[in-house]
Amino acid sequence: MPLTQQVARDVVHSLILHDGIIQHHKESFDKFIIDSICHVIEENSLIVLECENMRHIIKIKNVKIERCKIKEDDGSNRELWPRECIFRKQTYASAVYGDIVHNEEYKRSTDKGVVWDLVRQTVCHEVLLCEIPVMLRSIACYTRHEPEYRDQNSPYDFGGNFIINGAEKVLVPQE
Repeated sequence: MPLTQQVARDVVHSLILHDGIIQHHKESFDKFIIDSICHVIEENSLIVLECENMRHIIKIKNVKIERCKIKEDDGSNRELWPRECIFRKQTYASAVYGDIVHNEEYKRSTDKGVVWDLVRQTVCHEVLLCEIPVMLRSIACYTRHEPEYRDQNSPYDFGGNFIINGAEKVLVPQE
């Protein structure tokens, strides 16, 4: 069957109705949040400092991403929703936490060469490493499975955007 304008329109219309025009962006962001970010941080976190007979080794482990929350004035934490970020001029972001392991080692010489002995190990649990903006309707967003969560001004908003300092931002893919 030849590709006519009508066939092309039908294909595009079907794609938009079935998956949405930005579904691949959300899937890519989900993969980044689920697999990539924790792996990248853990794989690239090794810091080794050597001075004279001491060596300090710092490593980040057990990286996890928490869903968007806000700390209230009374110290309590609660869910933070995208629309509230727009009103408060805040960024809709998730906190990234990790355990920081600090090893202090002492160098000593033996008949077989240099040996590093562990002197002390300090572990700081659940340290805030950074915050990462969350794509609306992604796996890290509270609105992912909320079909009734629609803005009255944009009823066809399917997500795929970010809220940065209260303003909606979109990544534009380029080849």
